[in-house]
Amino acid sequence: MVKLAQRRNLLFVRHYFYLISERTIFHLQLFGQFWGIFILTAFIAFIFLSNSAPLGITVQYAMEQNSEQLSPLGPKNRVQTITIQGQQASKITDDLVYFITEAPFQFDSATVKIFYQNPDPDQTFSVGFQDQQTWHYASQPFHVPFLNALNWSRLGNNPTLFQRKQSYPSVDAFLQNPPQDAVIGTYDYNTDIGNTSQTLLDNYTPSKQDTVISTPLRGKQTMYVYLDKEPFKMTVTKQDLNWYEGPDPVTISIYKANDLVYQDIIPDDGIINTSQKSLPPQQFVINSPGPGLPESGVYKVVLDATDDTIINSITTNLHKIVFAGSLFLAGNHNSYGTIASTSASTLYTNALSLSAETYHNSGKQIIQVDNQQINLYMLQTPVTVTPQNDISKIFVPFNDVTLDAFQGYFSFSPDQFFLPTKYHLMQIITSDDAKLADYILADYYPPQKENGWEVNEQTYDLSTAYVKNNKLSWVIQAPHLKENGHSILIKDIQITFHKKGWNGQ
Repeated sequence: MVKLAQRRNLLFVRHYFYLISERTIFHLQLFGQFWGIFILTAFIAFIFLSNSAPLGITVQYAMEQNSEQLSPLGPKNRVQTITIQGQQASKITDDLVYFITEAPFQFDSATVKIFYQNPDPDQTFSVGFQDQQTWHYASQPFHVPFLNALNWSRLGNNPTLFQRKQSYPSVDAFLQNPPQDAVIGTYDYNTDIGNTSQTLLDNYTPSKQDTVISTPLRGKQTMYVYLDKEPFKMTVTKQDLNWYEGPDPVTISIYKANDLVYQDIIPDDGIINTSQKSLPPQQFVINSPGPGLPESGVYKVVLDATDDTIINSITTNLHKIVFAGSLFLAGNHNSYGTIASTSASTLYTNALSLSAETYHNSGKQIIQVDNQQINLYMLQTPVTVTPQNDISKIFVPFNDVTLDAFQGYFSFSPDQFFLPTKYHLMQIITSDDAKLADYILADYYPPQKENGWEVNEQTYDLSTAYVKNNKLSWVIQAPHLKENGHSILIKDIQITFHKKGWNGQ
């Protein structure tokens, strides 16, 4: 009986401790789950707050302070560190220089302020942030000498209105009632003036045949096309010259009025050095999206390419197509080995004034403009004529020439020609262009001076910024800086990033 009682007591004790253990483990599990959920929730909240910043956040970096969040300019073989007036500065000697900033938040905007010296009276430079995974940057001008030198009235900022003779009291007054009897120039600015949505072509019918423009064109192209109850199809073929260092993508942008309706990229061919090696042409096809036909009217097509790129051909179902600005005809085998043969080109223009220029001996020639002649016998020397007809015929025997139409457009056949707008608009590229304008709209304001340094700033919308590993890449572009043997000194770059809070501020 005693042994039986002892066994019962032992079983009772074991069962008691088993229950205690089970309850302890249960409570420990609950305790662990609680802290696990707490830690996970805190982590998620940290990530959320890090990217949302509900109260908003402003972050400032400065190169002069050797901030780890803003890298030095590079590559090193394009930048020298020098001392001037007891201060360190970066001496840029190449067309393209890069730097990187930390971007721990999805910032909404960035204001970039640069202290610099640019002694060359013709050297421009711009700054941009990477906005696509490929080598593409959204840039804004920082120094435009010929705009700085204009002794004109200046109004506003973003845009700035330059007036040869002040007729408008404000930028808004100008934009609400732009003149139809004056030349309006634009520099790095997309304007709503001359809204092409108002343009309608009477008795227009779609063509049953494709339009093929087979004249090779060098660099950036701006076209206006018209469609009505038909699809939008376009095939662009491009080839890189690889004369200059750096990638050569072509960004294709299509606008309806001032709204971007399509954008894509023809990538670089993979060669980013100066080998002058040419790969086979790259072909890119654009087809109007959606189940229905695109809205009728005028569309602006921009092929944003560098001078290191040849647009070999453009094929489209549309038959009303004109080119704005300048055309660089490149169909010359002696100048461009990638071009199979040297050929002649015939164009048509309504320009009030037409100029031509060549850069190579193989481009020396006599160009026929109706009954007039342009004798190109000197390099890099523009020759100008005044066309006598409403639509004048241009015959270029050997190509390798740039044609600039003042107050006019180009087409490659008379039937292709049409007027996209009733206003006299022109793109301002050089100081000679500025001399022809009565007004200039620019997303640019001339720099101020502080202690011997020029200072300018621009604000960027970062909604399209391509951020990788919390880093954002920037570029300083100074066209032909290396070729001309010049340099730009930069003492400091200051960047203020801002992210709006939930209250919109």
